[in-house]
Amino acid sequence: MSQHRLVNPLVRNIRALKRVALVRQAVRIEEEIKQVIASCIYPELIDSDKMPLDVRKRAKTLLECIGGSVGCYSDTIGIPIMRDSVSDFLTRRDEGVPSASGKIFITHGSDHGFGVCNLGCHVQSRESMEEIIRFVYEEKLLLFANEDHQDILIGEGCMFISYKKVLAEMGSPFSDAVELASIHSASKGFMGEGGLHGGYLELVNFDPSVQIEFDRLISLLVLPIIGQLALEVMLNPLQPGEPSYEHYQEEIQHIRETLVHNVTRAFEVLDSLPGISCEPINGGASMFPRLHLPHTAIHQAKEEEQLPDFFYCSRLLEQTGLCVCPGSDLGLPEGTYHIRLCIMTSVDTMEEVLRRLGKFHKQFMKDFS
Repeated sequence: MSQHRLVNPLVRNIRALKRVALVRQAVRIEEEIKQVIASCIYPELIDSDKMPLDVRKRAKTLLECIGGSVGCYSDTIGIPIMRDSVSDFLTRRDEGVPSASGKIFITHGSDHGFGVCNLGCHVQSRESMEEIIRFVYEEKLLLFANEDHQDILIGEGCMFISYKKVLAEMGSPFSDAVELASIHSASKGFMGEGGLHGGYLELVNFDPSVQIEFDRLISLLVLPIIGQLALEVMLNPLQPGEPSYEHYQEEIQHIRETLVHNVTRAFEVLDSLPGISCEPINGGASMFPRLHLPHTAIHQAKEEEQLPDFFYCSRLLEQTGLCVCPGSDLGLPEGTYHIRLCIMTSVDTMEEVLRRLGKFHKQFMKDFS
């Protein structure tokens, strides 16, 4: 059985759909990061004409900041110049709300930050964020914000605003008392450089003694230099006047249009299927359709000692080659059943995914009705 699954042509054909899949059209955007990293690893490229001028300048500057070699060790909480770069980025992003590099920890990416903080994802309105901040303040809780997808906002008129900015603008007593930890990384968003493992964690209003414990936890592993370089490139993108800027902007716009198309089509298809309800989304890399499974399917899953949404996903994989994540793996409400469907892929792949999923789902509901 396992050998059959490995050679199943349906699986081979859909391999572009991954958990942290990139939009195929984003390949050219990745080139700038990869070219900068390549030049840092092999400095002779800086003096050659094989790389664009803006790439060579960026690589030279970064090498000067780290002592001339990516083979050096890093401070356990990040190279100071990289932490300064994160601080500058956050101050720009939040329109002047100050950020101190001493409150920033460079991490191995999202997974490292999640492991330390057990963070979750929000795409929320300002009103919702204020309500949460008030609740956190009244209950004396810690607020953890995963802002990994802050540059993937696709809803009409939707703009990113950070919890830190909302907290600052709410003023005292909230801005002085609510403890906030936020994370971002190079593994999500348009860059999608998950393999380089570069991210940051910012602490706001944390007691110094608690921050020492964060330092101790994060310093258990040595930070990779290359991941930090990728993070710096992401936080300081190409600017007007640089040789590659116009091309970069064209690709960003194309990716946004692709994501909007995928979300629109996915909502149209999924919401039309019996036994599935789906809410429109304003951002992020995934949709989370809810499954309203027949009692017979739930009973069969229990007979096989499986959770119902896993049972559904397992059959989907076996019969179509599509691999989606069951909501039970994501901590979604108990007693409800969901799947996570990645939207960061090409239009053609999205259409094929929806075709297979729709056909499977109709047959599944018929079989267990």
